[in-house]
Amino acid sequence: MSDTHRTSAGSAWAMLALRRAGAALRRPRTWVGIALLATLVLALWGLFSLRVGGRANGDLLQHMTRDQLELEKLRQEIENLRQQRSLIATVAPYLAAAVAISGAFLAWGAQIAERGRQRRSDADQRDKDRLQRQAAQQEEARQRKRDRQLEAAELAQREAETERRLDENFASVAANLGSPSAAIQASAAVSLLSFLRPGLEAYQRRVFLLVLANLKVDHTREVNKLLVRVFERAVRLQLRQMSPDERTLLMDLSDARLDTVDLSGLDLSESDLGFATLQYAKLRGASLFRVRGYHVHLEKASLSGRDTTLEEARLRKAHCLETHFHDANLTSARLEEADLTGAQFYRARLQSAHLDETTLRGTRFDEADLNDAFLRRLKEVDEASLRSLSRAKNWRKAHFDPQVLERLELLSQGQPVSTSTDPDG
Repeated sequence: MSDTHRTSAGSAWAMLALRRAGAALRRPRTWVGIALLATLVLALWGLFSLRVGGRANGDLLQHMTRDQLELEKLRQEIENLRQQRSLIATVAPYLAAAVAISGAFLAWGAQIAERGRQRRSDADQRDKDRLQRQAAQQEEARQRKRDRQLEAAELAQREAETERRLDENFASVAANLGSPSAAIQASAAVSLLSFLRPGLEAYQRRVFLLVLANLKVDHTREVNKLLVRVFERAVRLQLRQMSPDERTLLMDLSDARLDTVDLSGLDLSESDLGFATLQYAKLRGASLFRVRGYHVHLEKASLSGRDTTLEEARLRKAHCLETHFHDANLTSARLEEADLTGAQFYRARLQSAHLDETTLRGTRFDEADLNDAFLRRLKEVDEASLRSLSRAKNWRKAHFDPQVLERLELLSQGQPVSTSTDPDG
């Protein structure tokens, strides 16, 4: 082992001894032992002093005569008596010193013990205060938890009560829509708007379905208008939440009376509009991709705008009197047998569209793109429609019956044509 290791080991043992000694001195029993040991040492010191004096006198007696011995004996007896009398006085200072020292040690030990007890008492009090604070905090936390649970229970109860009242109100409104009184029906229709406000999302789907169902049955004109206004708001809310599958299932607008409805900008792709009535409807910017609209009524409806799309729409026998399709996309749309009297297709995209067997009276196609469009077997076509067709783009790439094509060629050359509305005329 190196000197450095020995020095480190020695220092460690010394520190350990000092810590143990300090711990021992803090105990009262240690100081009592020290006091008793000091008293014993002082008493033995006094007795030893007397013993030494006696031994010195014994050595002197060995050299004395008989008379001297007798005198010495008498003297020693007197001395012994004197020493016996003064023994207490001789030992007393030592005892007093021992008692004083012992008292000092005991007082010191008592003081140290008292300080130790005080520190322990203070530590115990601090622990007690800490435990009390912890208990108070835990109780406060438990109380807060109980308060939150109580508030949650009260809130759940209020919500349940509110939901119960709403269910009752909704059931009452639904029943009133079937009332024979038009006034009660109108009041019920207006009441449905209150179920479309934020926070009542659970009722919005039910409102949508209820209104849609009532739009398919007979109501007075005034009640129908109110139902249409409710439907406008309900459908906008529902379309944001519907999945594609739900949209296919729920967007069945067939037979619905939706006159003057505003569905601008909505995605109504693949909806069913069969036999629906959308006179004066606003569908600007709406997506009607692949909608089905057999016999749909679109009289004077607005489907204009470059964002309006009717691609692959199936509107066979549609009623499009004075309907506006300005700038709309009707690529591959099918409007066979539709009544397009007064309809306007300004700048519309009609590539590959099917307008066979349609009625064209005052129909406008100015600047519309007719590339690969089909306009055969027209039921009726007047001169105004023909002149407008001749101003369309790519009309020569469209598909016409020979007689209609001949008349278009004459019009494009500025020659007069027959005024007959019969395409075979």
